[in-house]
Amino acid sequence: MVFYDYFDPAYKAGGPIRSLVNFVKLLGDKLEFYIVTGNKDHDGERLVVRTNQWLVYSDNTQVIYIDKPNRKIGRLKRIMKEIDPDCIYVNGIFSVFTTIIPLKLSKELSKPLVIAPRGMLQKGALLLKPVKKRL
Repeated sequence: MVFYDYFDPAYKAGGPIRSLVNFVKLLGDKLEFYIVTGNKDHDGERLVVRTNQWLVYSDNTQVIYIDKPNRKIGRLKRIMKEIDPDCIYVNGIFSVFTTIIPLKLSKELSKPLVIAPRGMLQKGALLLKPVKKRL
């Protein structure tokens, strides 16, 4: 199960989206992917996708684009229990929706967790919104 705030057809968050798309293309014949993401692009523009339901992205990949009112810990916990993933992959580290909640739930549900900070710990990145990031 992969958590990241943005996924195809979003593109304005750049490289991490393309990396995830390539990740599922490269490993899609070996693994099943369930991607939990938001329904907006990086600039806040709403994506033209159905929200709050699983959609087939490719043969072994499904995506759920969750709108803001449904980004509650209870909802994500139900999703994780329903899918019962072997592993949780968190792409990034500063999102409550796609980092903090999955981190808490992976521990609670005893699921292995992989965190990919994607450059978010580099010096330049930490200079933007430093108070929030230090917390």
